[in-house]
Amino acid sequence: MALVDDILGFFRTNYTPAPGQFLRFDQQRLCDGLRLRDLGKERGAKDQPPADATDLDVVEQNIAEGMRQQALIDETRTREELDHYAERLKAANPAGESAAMLMEAQTAVAGFRKEMLEARAILDQARKSVIERERQLSEFRAEHRLKRPPNPPRAHWIMSLVLVVCLLGEVAMNSSILSAGSEFGILGGIVSASIYTLLSMSLSFILGIFCLTRLNHVGWGWKFLGLISSLVVLGAILFFNLLAAHYRIAIASGVPEIEATRVAMRTLMATPDLFLTDTQSVLMVGLSLVVAFVTLVEGLYWMDPYPGYARVHKYQLQAHARWVNHLRDHGAELEGIYNDSITAIRDQQLKLSNRQMMIPQIIGNRRRLINNFNNHLQHIQDVGRFLISNYREANSETRKKPRPKYFNRAWKLDAVAPIEPPLDHDAGDPSTWQDVGNKLLAASKELNDAHEEAVAWIRQLSSAESAAHADARQAEDEANGGEETEIKPGRPTLTVVGDGA
Repeated sequence: MALVDDILGFFRTNYTPAPGQFLRFDQQRLCDGLRLRDLGKERGAKDQPPADATDLDVVEQNIAEGMRQQALIDETRTREELDHYAERLKAANPAGESAAMLMEAQTAVAGFRKEMLEARAILDQARKSVIERERQLSEFRAEHRLKRPPNPPRAHWIMSLVLVVCLLGEVAMNSSILSAGSEFGILGGIVSASIYTLLSMSLSFILGIFCLTRLNHVGWGWKFLGLISSLVVLGAILFFNLLAAHYRIAIASGVPEIEATRVAMRTLMATPDLFLTDTQSVLMVGLSLVVAFVTLVEGLYWMDPYPGYARVHKYQLQAHARWVNHLRDHGAELEGIYNDSITAIRDQQLKLSNRQMMIPQIIGNRRRLINNFNNHLQHIQDVGRFLISNYREANSETRKKPRPKYFNRAWKLDAVAPIEPPLDHDAGDPSTWQDVGNKLLAASKELNDAHEEAVAWIRQLSSAESAAHADARQAEDEANGGEETEIKPGRPTLTVVGDGA
């Protein structure tokens, strides 16, 4: 067996083929390395094998065994490669994964339609809310005989800033005037000025935002209420401003602040124009009336001057904003799902195409591997015959007796048979490829149709009163040939924002 190990060791040391590769052996080098001729001469001098031998001697058997083992090694390696090709064919064959491919495509379509149903319910409610609020606004205008549109919402932060400036300015001015005679000094002046200013500005704002606006109402009852409330609030503003002026005169004359309010009430009732004798009081009243007028104007234009018009208009704007936001958000979400879904289907189509191109290549490589292996078996047999022939030739040169008759019989490698080429049934039925491809194409078309249907439906809903009306319009357009919902060249987009009403 040492000779067998030497043969296999020679192959492993000098020939390391890549997978699917078969190298040709240097038979002369192997013969020299094994010293077969020397071994043949030594055994020939001893007339070994005997002249009447009918089978291979020990050296020839070792050579044959070495060749057989190398052939078995190469056969094992080849069959492993063939198994690998079979696995690749199985993986490439769509019959095994066609159900998964179609399921993924159908899931993509179903996901888009599910999101469309959810968006439909939300958009329907949002659209109905817009129509109801627009109808409410139209009915309000008709009932109150309004021909002008509602005034747009004001920038309240600017108006609020003006009020704050007026408040701080009047408090600063009046506190300096009132602190001159206050027994609590500047602190007493600030407190008195703050109370007086807040009261005056609050009444002025109420006069502008509530009382005067009621005079614009179409109803005579509201007009009368606006007139009476305006006179009452205006009188209150003048009363408190004059009371503050008389209060300032009282504390300036040395009356304690607790008594000053009662004294101011008495002097206001007895001689209302007494404050005109005091320049500081006149200045304080004049400034307060100017701030009161500014505050009144701010209140009058804080919202639409017709009572209730701004509220109805605000509800209509909020409903429209919700509609636009829902339309934008769900349109973008549907567009994203569509893009993801169509990408998933196209990936399956590309995978199918790649696998379809892989199968001929795999089959060709497998056939080439089998042909190379069968040729390699012949090469191993030729190498074995060469080694045995050299051994017998050297053995015959030194023999005294005739050489055995079997020396004339060529050795044959019978341990490993050539591999028959497969019939390629595992490549799958070509009709399966076409069937899967057609179904993927149908899923892609169904998704595109669903996408175009969603775009057309949203367009219809933008000018309809509800989803039911949009459905009726769309069905009518389809019955008429789809003139109104004809899609322009290029893929439509779902990110439609607007109101066709």
